[in-house]
Amino acid sequence: MTQSSPLADLDLPQTEPREDTAVQRIPLREKKFARTKLTLMRAAVSRLREKPFSEITVKELSEEAQVSEATFFNYFPKKEDVLRYFIQIWTVEVTWEARQAAGGEDGLRFIEELFDIMGRELEECPRIMMEVIGFMSVERGDGGCPFSAELSLAERLQAFPEMECAMNVPCRKLDQVLGQPIQAAMSRGELPTGTNIETTVIALLSLFFGIPLLLKDSPALIRETYRRQLRLVWAGVRNTSDN
Repeated sequence: MTQSSPLADLDLPQTEPREDTAVQRIPLREKKFARTKLTLMRAAVSRLREKPFSEITVKELSEEAQVSEATFFNYFPKKEDVLRYFIQIWTVEVTWEARQAAGGEDGLRFIEELFDIMGRELEECPRIMMEVIGFMSVERGDGGCPFSAELSLAERLQAFPEMECAMNVPCRKLDQVLGQPIQAAMSRGELPTGTNIETTVIALLSLFFGIPLLLKDSPALIRETYRRQLRLVWAGVRNTSDN
């Protein structure tokens, strides 16, 4: 987990974004907006360490962020939107981290690193990540998009002060995050050219959401189970395409 991760120790002072030309061009009002929005998100993540999201109130989040409840709704029209926002920030971060761990590769190794990061965070922060898994699975079932707008430059600079390359990581749904490297794996010869991308993504999503639910009482086993199951998926894809 990176130092600037939204799951990092939330009691530590937040790192100030770098003061370069890009930062200087951002209006002060936009910087303050991004700072307050992220403060509310971090308050929610902090509370998730202690209790389910359903038990967290807008009042306590507003009090921790030192804003009024009316101000909270200026940033998040519904309480659930603060969790959607965290998932958006988290998705950008883990995409960047997986790409770094994969040495810039965008094939099967990227997917394996992404699942490895997820397994690690489920082991380190099981309560928070199980809330994320549950919420994302419900959102998928409802056909909803996990986020409604791209992150602004001010938000990215505040959220990822030490991750300059994350400035250019797009906000994408998990299906898209997984689909592109499958296409790259086909181009690189890691998977057969006839691989059905949609079917393979569904198989990966089943692992992503299913394994944590099956092993929710044994989070230390999730990381290795992800690895083993991914090997089975790759073998199955290759075997199906060969036949």
